[in-house]
Amino acid sequence: FGYSADEDGVQGWIDRLFHHLAAGNYRTLTHITLRDGYSAGGNGGCVLNEGTLVLIDVTLTHCKAAGNNSGGAVYTDNGALQLFASRVISNSARNGGGIYLSGAGVISNSQILDNYADDYAGALDVFGTQVISNSQVLNNRTDTGGGNNTQGTHTAHGVTTPGQPPPPP
Repeated sequence: FGYSADEDGVQGWIDRLFHHLAAGNYRTLTHITLRDGYSAGGNGGCVLNEGTLVLIDVTLTHCKAAGNNSGGAVYTDNGALQLFASRVISNSARNGGGIYLSGAGVISNSQILDNYADDYAGALDVFGTQVISNSQVLNNRTDTGGGNNTQGTHTAHGVTTPGQPPPPP
């Protein structure tokens, strides 16, 4: 994984790294780093998830869903996302700079750090049910302010989420 170069040696992002298709399918990724994913024409810079995806000790970093797309690291579309002992760091998108979730999510013993969204939810943009426990959600930002947007049921236990920094000048 990494950057690609055209015939003139111009470097750029590689395409989305992982696409988990079909509702009802179950996939687990463990002990891996996904970095530098880029989606110019769709959601999910690193991962587009349409089933049930479990991430254990996974790092998702420096991924981007460009233009009007959402889910810099992960975009879950009417599926389920579970993060255990994982890290979502320095990703960006229009909405849900770290994670965009339409469905059900569980985040445990994980970190969501330094993600950015142009509009809403630097860290998490959730439409559904979300449970976060023993995790850090820090230094995520948007041009409009807040780091999180939840429209549904949100439950948090032992989560560190200090005030989000102001938008950049």
